[in-house]
Parts: sequence; C-alpha cells; structure tokens
Amino acid sequence: MITAVVSLVTFALGLLLGHRLALGRDRRKEFNEAARPVRQWLLKQASHLRSYVDEPSQIEMDCFTSCLLRRQRQRFVLDLREYHAIGGGSTAFGEWIYADPAAAERRIAALLAYTDRR
Repeated sequence: MITAVVSLVTFALGLLLGHRLALGRDRRKEFNEAARPVRQWLLKQASHLRSYVDEPSQIEMDCFTSCLLRRQRQRFVLDLREYHAIGGGSTAFGEWIYADPAAAERRIAALLAYTDRR
C-alpha cells in the first residue's frame, strides 16, 4: 500500500516538474524568436551608425515587447523612446547623422541588453 502511494506521489511530482520545465523551454524559445529581428536591427545599427537601417515592423516590436516582463517592457519602451529622441537626420548621400553619436551608441547598447538570448 505504501509503495503504491509513494509511486503515485513521485509520478505526480515528476509530471508537474516536467510540465513546468517544458513551459520554461517554450517561453525561452518564443522569446529568442521574437528577439531575433530586434537584435539584428540593433546590431546593424551599432555597426553602421552612419547609415540608416530600417527598424523592425510594429508587429515584430509588439511581439518582442510582449515577451518581456512588465518592468522590463516599461524600461525597454523608455530606452527606445530615448533612442528615438536622440534623433538624427539624413544627408543628401543617405548617411544618418546623430547630434550625439556617443549617446546613440549608449542607447543602442542599453537596448541590446534586453535582447540577450535566454
């Protein structure tokens, strides 16, 4: 009798633990897939600071921000707004000029921290 109860309890615990680990794996996979286009954009922008690189679509950004925790999402949106506030303009040759390139590099580095693989 005791052996059957112990077997059932360990089976239930194993089932719950396995389910929990599978959920974590799925969340990590979803996050990494959502972060890929945002990370690619930021890496291109960091390596080619003087050329304009198209941002990810609104759907891709929304998908990425939905994978972040609430506080991370708020900080990411704030950092993204600060990056856009740095602004910049294009020349006749298609170069993208920032008023303060060092500030743009700092903002890009801050935004990249949110896209690290999990």
